[in-house]
Amino acid sequence: MAKGIFITGTDTGVGKTWVTGGLAYLLRKKKINLGIWKPVQCGESWGKKTADSYELKRRAGVDDLENVIAPFSFPAPLAPIIASRLDGKVLQVDELIDSGAPIINKYEVVFVEGAGGLAVPINETQMIVDLAIQLGYPLIIVARAGLGTINHTLLTIDFAKKYGLRILGIILNNYQSPIPKNLFSMEDICQHREVINSEYSNAFIINKFSKIPILGNIPHISESLDLHEQFNILNCHVDLESIIALI
Repeated sequence: MAKGIFITGTDTGVGKTWVTGGLAYLLRKKKINLGIWKPVQCGESWGKKTADSYELKRRAGVDDLENVIAPFSFPAPLAPIIASRLDGKVLQVDELIDSGAPIINKYEVVFVEGAGGLAVPINETQMIVDLAIQLGYPLIIVARAGLGTINHTLLTIDFAKKYGLRILGIILNNYQSPIPKNLFSMEDICQHREVINSEYSNAFIINKFSKIPILGNIPHISESLDLHEQFNILNCHVDLESIIALI
């Protein structure tokens, strides 16, 4: 079975797909035989440019078909438990895992993108966390940079630990302010009081209370930039070598 990392989020819309696809591209450029797999996507269908499967394929630069990258796709923008039922399907974790065989058997490393957060229901008894447990891959948590992220991130960390999952690190995404540097203590933060907002202190507080490393602080990146420019910015703001070492 391929090595892997399970990429989850503190919520939907935090940038998991962007981060997953971008990291996959950067690692593949380093000649790492890496594939991407999103077991279930909701809200769009294969082939649409707004579908996660389309974005993952485009960003990572893989040749796999969208229905291989995301084997289960449902059009309703709802949790899998409901989106699948509206499509006449009751999902099970075992069949989600079985559907990943073409990716897992093809690549040495796999990035698995979850749907929403860990507590999102797949069916009436199983959640995304159960998928992560059965796969046995450690987590990277993608979170928002701004206000509210401390609570969401620490709760996600505690939930993952409750189920025995290992957390490799946290990536804070979509800074609207300039990314803070060298704010590693309360004294540092207080010395910069003239520019302090939640984005300047969130990484420090999350790391202090969780002891989980921050692997990236990613600024807002305009979709108007071409992919090469986007990936260059991403490369400057994630600890890529640490991620490689953790695989």
